[in-house]
Amino acid sequence: MQVSLVRSSVSVLGVWKNLLAIRKAVLGGFGIAMVPRVMVCEDLQTGKLVEILKGYSGKVLGVYAVYPYTRNLPLKIRLLIEHIMISYKNISHYF
Repeated sequence: MQVSLVRSSVSVLGVWKNLLAIRKAVLGGFGIAMVPRVMVCEDLQTGKLVEILKGYSGKVLGVYAVYPYTRNLPLKIRLLIEHIMISYKNISHYF
């Protein structure tokens, strides 16, 4: 397999802070974007978008449950945290 590297410059106009707007712009052909995989997983699977920098990833962020300190965490809170953990593990391929 022969790989050829192409170097290109991309002009950026403005600052985009809304991930949904960025996704819509990319789907509309307005450029490239670096967004969380979960935002575009279905678009990648259906071929609407193509990954161009495979193996390159941005900062890995976690999901945190924040609650006031208490000696004994209420059962409802423990069950909620457990549910969130299991749910994210079940969809880990999106991340």
